[in-house]
Amino acid sequence: MIKPFLYLVFLVSFTSTAQNLVPNGSFEEYSQCPDSREASDGQFERCTGWWYPTNYSVGSPDYFNVCNNSGNGIVGVPNNEFGYQHAFDGNAYVGLGAFEYSLNSNEVFAVELISAKLFDKLKPCHSYHFSMRINLADRATHGISKLGVLIAQDSLYINTLADWESIEPTWANSSSLFDTSEWISLEFDYLANGGERYVTIGYFGEYDETELIFNDSLGINIYNSYFPFYYIDSVSLFEVEEVENCLPNLPNVFTPNNDFSNDSYSIEGLDVAELIVFNRWGNVIAILNEDHPTWDGMFEGKPCTEGSYFYRAKFGNTYLTGFIELIR
Repeated sequence: MIKPFLYLVFLVSFTSTAQNLVPNGSFEEYSQCPDSREASDGQFERCTGWWYPTNYSVGSPDYFNVCNNSGNGIVGVPNNEFGYQHAFDGNAYVGLGAFEYSLNSNEVFAVELISAKLFDKLKPCHSYHFSMRINLADRATHGISKLGVLIAQDSLYINTLADWESIEPTWANSSSLFDTSEWISLEFDYLANGGERYVTIGYFGEYDETELIFNDSLGINIYNSYFPFYYIDSVSLFEVEEVENCLPNLPNVFTPNNDFSNDSYSIEGLDVAELIVFNRWGNVIAILNEDHPTWDGMFEGKPCTEGSYFYRAKFGNTYLTGFIELIR
């Protein structure tokens, strides 16, 4: 269950002892000062704790830092290739083109996203508060709606645009984000299923699903494309409270096809004491518990067939039942 909200100012305060679960949320830490924005050269990954989950041919975001100001200024702060903006917090921020839509081929041919691994897994039936600051770059061609956030148990990798089109975000903004002078705060509350460990920021969805508002013709003249480009700073995720009378939503799909994505079914971090998996004839296929929390889709050394499997899980003094879909 997700409870999204949009704020233009902070409406929730946290004690000084609360931990931001997002590493390097203001992008201050880096392994080496960025000096260009060439595709595939690892410049964005100089920002500690972050990476881009796409093949570089699909898209690669940018890292901007004050440390570059004495250099070429392309990836500096406040001056850089996409405009002029001071960091909201500290000396750095990142930039991503939500997508690039070609006016020659009339299709999206590039998207950019950024990912990080949270310090801890989220707890089931606990609410969390996510926040980030964004700003539309001066030379972005448009502002858009539906800039989103994905909070997931597994890390994301997008090899082709087809992979990107099938992803549903945890939350997305409903109105067009159009401010080139001030940083805007995007915030929402999230009720965790449990076990979530990764956060990804970017645009998820079809090109025609967003609200486009024209900003600047220079980029269109240069690239002959629509290119909504945003700066992002001060990303945070804080635990708020445990929610009473709540039962976790257990994962119901996994794909044990050895592609390193969702290859096993796991109850790690879900506070489930035991989960028993049955086939359609009622035979026990797997028993998951604290000592053996994952199922790899095998039974007696052989791959299980695709289809639905019934489960019975013990959560505290309550038993949950449902189905797991195995897809190869």
